[in-house]
Amino acid sequence: MSLVELYKNQYSSQFNSERAEIEKGLVQEFFDDRVKGEYERMQKFFEELLVVLSKKVKLKVFIKGYTSSRAKNNYNLALAHRRVSSLRNFLLSYKNGSFKPYLQNNQLIIEELMFGETLVPKSVADSFNDPRNSIYSVAASRERKAEISYLIRQK
Repeated sequence: MSLVELYKNQYSSQFNSERAEIEKGLVQEFFDDRVKGEYERMQKFFEELLVVLSKKVKLKVFIKGYTSSRAKNNYNLALAHRRVSSLRNFLLSYKNGSFKPYLQNNQLIIEELMFGETLVPKSVADSFNDPRNSIYSVAASRERKAEISYLIRQK
């Protein structure tokens, strides 16, 4: 969230003043809904996950890492791995390690998947010469993420 003003100013600087204000609003909306909003939804998900696990349900959690397509593929895969590791570490430290007992008894399994840039739409800018669109645009920002999903395991 500390970067929202930088993103708004960098991205909007390529437009005339009227359009720039609209684009700043779209960047602000992205930060409010996707950056801040997803963090809040993740907290709620972790709380619900603990409730489900307390009922002896066996789960497999998938942590998926994505990147924009700005760098080379091998760099992006390593970056996706760092995003996955960061989210995994956050999950492991959540509420003083509340998930660790479930991992230790295999009631909770975490699978890590790195996609890097493989799923980025071709329409997203990837040029080093165009940082406004390859870094600061909402389209490029949307691709840089880590995601969690889950599957209920049978006994």
